[in-house]
Amino acid sequence: MTLGIHNSFPNSTFSWGLGDHILTGDTRFVHSGTTGATTTSEGTPRDPISTLEGATNLSQANDNIVILPGHSETITGVGGITNDVAGLTIIGLGVGTRRPRFLMDGAATVTWAISAADVSIENVVLAAGHADIVRAFNITAAGFHAKNIEFVENTAGENFLIPFDMTSAVANACDGAIIEGCRSLGLDAAATEFIALVEDINRLTVMNNLIVQSGSTDGALIKQATGKDMTLLDCRWNFVQHAMTAGDLLIDNDTTANTGIVAHNRCRHADVTGAHSLIDCDGVGLFDNLSVSTNILSGVLVPAADVNL
Repeated sequence: MTLGIHNSFPNSTFSWGLGDHILTGDTRFVHSGTTGATTTSEGTPRDPISTLEGATNLSQANDNIVILPGHSETITGVGGITNDVAGLTIIGLGVGTRRPRFLMDGAATVTWAISAADVSIENVVLAAGHADIVRAFNITAAGFHAKNIEFVENTAGENFLIPFDMTSAVANACDGAIIEGCRSLGLDAAATEFIALVEDINRLTVMNNLIVQSGSTDGALIKQATGKDMTLLDCRWNFVQHAMTAGDLLIDNDTTANTGIVAHNRCRHADVTGAHSLIDCDGVGLFDNLSVSTNILSGVLVPAADVNL
C-alpha cells in the first residue's frame, strides 16, 4: 500500500492517503515495537502507540487507526480489545507475515468486542492461543465491517469455535454487517459455524470468504438461532470445506420469512447420502450453489436448476 503522510500535522483532521483509502478525521498509528508509552505517544508513524486498545481509548467518533507492518499483540480476557467508538476505522498494513497479528490467549473466553456502530477492521491476523476459544469477535452493534481478516491456529489444538458471533439479544441490533474476503483456516474438529446469529438481521453481506475446517456442525457458513429471520441477505462466492456428514451444510435457518440472494457458493463436505441439504433459508433466491462430498469430482448444483415453465 502507498502511505501518504503529513508529518507536520500529527493526528490532524487533514486527509491521509492510504492505498485505496482516503482517511479524514484524526488518524493514529500503532506498532508494538515503539518505546513510547500508550498515553504519551503522539500516535504518528515515527512515534506510534504501542497497542490497539490504547489507540482506541484515545479515539473519538469516526477516527482512524492504522496498524503498521510487523505489529504483534496479545489479547487476554473478555473484551481484551473493545471497539466502543462509533465509526472507527482500523486498517492493518503489510502482507504475509508482516500483517498485524493478534494472539488471543489466556482462556477460551477471550474476545475482541465490537460494541459501537459502524466499526471497520481490515487486514489483520487473529491467532488462537487457547483450545476451543468460544468466539473471536463478539459483535453487538450495527454496521460492522470485516475485510481480509485471517483466523489461524497458533499451534495444534489451539482454535476458534466461531470467528464472528453476533450475540446481541436485541432484534436487528447487528444490521448491515459485512464480512468479506476473510479466511478461517482452523482445522480443528471442534470448529462450528463461521458466522453465528442470535437474532433477526437485515442487510447481512457475506462475500468472498474461505473457510477450511474439520468440524461437523450444521450451518458451517451461517447458523441462525431458531425462529429468527435474515432479510435482504447478500451471500455470494464463499468457499467452504468441512467434515459434516448430514444436516444443513452451508446455511442453517428454520424460518420462511427470509429474503435476499444466495449465489455462487461452493461447499466441500462429507455427506455421502446423496441428499445434500446445502442451504436451509426459505425465501431467499438461490443461484448456482455447488455441493460435493468427494475429492475427485466437481460440485453438483444444489438445489437443482428450475425448468422453463
